[in-house]
Amino acid sequence: MAKKTNGGDLVPQEQPATAVALPDSLMSSLAAYAQETQKTETVKGVFFATRAGQLSFNKQPIPNNEMEVVILRSMFENVYYPEKFNPEQMQSPLCFAYSFTGEGMAPHPDATQMQADTCGNCKYSKWTLDLVDKKNRKPCKEQRRLACMPASGIKDANTVKDANVGYLRIPVTSVKFWAEYAQKLAAGGLPPFAVVTKIKLVPDPKNQVRYEFTAVHRIDNAAVLDALIARHEAEAPSMTVPYERRPDPDAPQPASNGTQPAAPAPGKF
Repeated sequence: MAKKTNGGDLVPQEQPATAVALPDSLMSSLAAYAQETQKTETVKGVFFATRAGQLSFNKQPIPNNEMEVVILRSMFENVYYPEKFNPEQMQSPLCFAYSFTGEGMAPHPDATQMQADTCGNCKYSKWTLDLVDKKNRKPCKEQRRLACMPASGIKDANTVKDANVGYLRIPVTSVKFWAEYAQKLAAGGLPPFAVVTKIKLVPDPKNQVRYEFTAVHRIDNAAVLDALIARHEAEAPSMTVPYERRPDPDAPQPASNGTQPAAPAPGKF
């Protein structure tokens, strides 16, 4: 692995004195190849889990179900699963959509099966009566995705550049708490990434659990804030990496022992 230099830059900004300026045509060609690499070499993020009401990351439980983080970016995410949730057989959504503003949402081109041309025209985005519990629900879940950096990552500008990021899905039942918190920060002239936030998973009588958001303190270091702005911008490609397609149920499965077909693997994020 290449060693990072200059506070996190992979390639030194100061070139040797003997370096020769490259022609504009060659630089444009290199930039085009770089864009192609960005499209084909995607990096999948690590998501927080809440199985059995325990908040965890990389299969490690988070003490007291609470953590102090910097929320680098938030994203609207619609996901449609035709079947009931089964923790023993996790699958990708059949259809999904992303948006950083919530406007103009439409099924992602990599969705296994797009359900409509836009989310606004989709029947699964309408309120319908659940015949099991007799409650009105939207079959397509309108949730949020947050990119979270541990608060320890803001020691200085260099640690911000290199800090790990985890992704937290905010379910429909907690979206209003996130929206209220974000609006409160915005009213004070602050984006979420300018504040250290405590996120806590707490019991809820109606929905088993829900998230709470509390501001711990503002970030006042100018160099750290500049680095956080850069991380905010850089998070967009990572946050929008698509879900894996579901396996084709009609495709032949490889034999597990030469005679019996293998069971299809569950979908992954």
